Amino acid sequence: MDQTIQVSCKEAARLMSRQQDEALSTDEQEHLRNHLFVCLSCRRFDMQLGFLRRLARRYGEQGEDGGNGEQGEYGGDEKVAPKTTPPESGSSG
Repeated sequence: MDQTIQVSCKEAARLMSRQQDEALSTDEQEHLRNHLFVCLSCRRFDMQLGFLRRLARRYGEQGEDGGNGEQGEYGGDEKVAPKTTPPESGSSG
């Protein structure tokens, strides 16, 4: 009898994340593939992981300063803006 094992979105996310660093077993690959076939949210998450991985690789290839003079995919240099402190509440001019 062929039993299809259903994995939860949480388990699928764990497998997708692990897949970025190491090869999954054949069973894990099959379970993940089956889950991605039916779950749009997890397919989107998988695409986002891939995008972040490509972005990180590209940033690593540019070196620490990131300054190669090229614009990124979205027209900027794809650097994360520095954190700013929120304005103090209660001071309204």
